[in-house]
Amino acid sequence: MFFYNNFRGTDEDTVIDILGHRTLKQRLAIRDHYKATFGEDLIDKLTGELTGNFEDLVQMLLKDSATTKAKALYKALAGAGTKESVIIEILCTANNKEIRDIKRAYLEGM
Repeated sequence: MFFYNNFRGTDEDTVIDILGHRTLKQRLAIRDHYKATFGEDLIDKLTGELTGNFEDLVQMLLKDSATTKAKALYKALAGAGTKESVIIEILCTANNKEIRDIKRAYLEGM
């Protein structure tokens, strides 16, 4: 695995270098290529290697925007205290197609 350093675990600088300088389309292609090459999902692999906010960021970078927004909506609605600002920002800045895509991702993933 190109992200993994046998002596120190996951090389976060390499993860940043590879994913941080790519478009969404390129990042999704990297994820697909990783699955085809190694037989496991890159998100699942990195989830076990990374922690905290960096793990959350990498997961978001490797998902389509509708899925990322659906997850943010779910978190904004879950538990005590709804985070209205998140809901407003996501839904008020999306066009009709994006809202349908977010709805699909929300229903599929939650």
